[in-house]
Amino acid sequence: MRTIEKDKLFYFVLAYSNPQKVLVIKSPSDNKEQKAFLGYGWSDRKGAEGIQLTTDSNGTHLTPLYDLTNRDNPEKINALITQNFLGEMVEIPDVLKPFASLVNLVDMLDFSRKDFSKAISLNDKKSVEIQTRWDLVKLGDICKLYQPKTITSAQIKDSGLYKVFGANGVIGYYDEFNHESAEIAITCRGATCGTVNVTEPKSWITGNAMVAQPSSKDILKKYLFETLIYCDLSTMITGTAQPQITRENLSPYKIPLPPLDIQQQIVSECEAIDGEVEQAQQNVKNLKSNITDVLIEMNKYGETKKLEAICSLKAGQFVSASDISDKKDVGLYPCYGGNGLRGYTKKFTHDGTFPLIGRQGALCGNVHKVTGKFHATEHAIAVTPLSGIDVNWLYYQLKFLNLNQYKTGVAQPGLSVQNLQVVLTPVPPLSKQQTLVTQIETFEKQIDDAQKVIDGAASRKAAVLRNYL
Repeated sequence: MRTIEKDKLFYFVLAYSNPQKVLVIKSPSDNKEQKAFLGYGWSDRKGAEGIQLTTDSNGTHLTPLYDLTNRDNPEKINALITQNFLGEMVEIPDVLKPFASLVNLVDMLDFSRKDFSKAISLNDKKSVEIQTRWDLVKLGDICKLYQPKTITSAQIKDSGLYKVFGANGVIGYYDEFNHESAEIAITCRGATCGTVNVTEPKSWITGNAMVAQPSSKDILKKYLFETLIYCDLSTMITGTAQPQITRENLSPYKIPLPPLDIQQQIVSECEAIDGEVEQAQQNVKNLKSNITDVLIEMNKYGETKKLEAICSLKAGQFVSASDISDKKDVGLYPCYGGNGLRGYTKKFTHDGTFPLIGRQGALCGNVHKVTGKFHATEHAIAVTPLSGIDVNWLYYQLKFLNLNQYKTGVAQPGLSVQNLQVVLTPVPPLSKQQTLVTQIETFEKQIDDAQKVIDGAASRKAAVLRNYL
């Protein structure tokens, strides 16, 4: 045993003292993604058997591995390998992050086992140790961790006295509650395992959530909530087919425990961010209502016409799923189906600004505005405005018309061009269309600004915790 431990220490020091990180390249496991990664596939088609390179319309080989014309292309993997081999600083561009990562050599060796094989592991190991100036304490020492009693789905009602909280929030109602106060609930099963939520007072929490209830006067519940989100509990997940977090592996997890006044300061600053988010959410709601109001008002000035009198509607062109790439690359164009962006293709069907209407499925009638060169599939209807019609007004008006109400079919709901052509709509003069577009674009800019406040809340809270911890 002593010999093994000496061996571990020797290799730990050796690996730890190596300042250069190891560049790890991993290919995707999905067959379609792997084909895009390698840049070729295997064809059984008669007369074209064998390896078939994936190329763009100009014949350029499409792969993240290398660039035939520029071996130093910083957005190709071969350039990263060269930099790493020469001991240069490697910066992985966003486009290559799904395939490339930098790992400390010491983290690729497993020193925890009794035996020591010196095997290099390519699996990314997330660090569970938080860098902090404060003492680290085990969750099990400051919290009561437990899964409450579960009630059956048959007992959960659509309405009732008290809300039922499952793994991911409210899942129904029940006539009793099992928790008087708001509690911290950690999703402990399924794909969202590790998500941290807070329940409402007087609610029933099911056994699909792990309750983390402070058992010490030295920790504030709201501080615990914000810290657990910051700490990323995904490192505690076990299992692949059925991911889960258990009390046994959560109890030894360590979090920083600053003095109560520091905890309160963290809570206060996080609550201020929550207040900004609530205001931003209300702003988004009000601004969306404003858009509806101006459309209703403007439609009062319109002459009622059929859609076929103001625009041309035409379904897009079929493209094989095998010809659609998930990755954006040089020479590929966005491909839009009935529900938005599907991927990227070598050819485009349209060039300009067009509203696209989804024509199949439960969400048929949804409208997207697409600009530039793109491919519209047969599941989308491309809309071209006729003379006297502003394309942006047409886009907003089509959304306002709620075209889903005109669908036919039950098993496979759909919209036909013929049915859409006779839909009636008010059509204001062109000048008023353009005035409305200006108003709506102003509202949308304000919505975008408010959404940035909402989307940036998590990173701003993380900055608060980093500052104090």
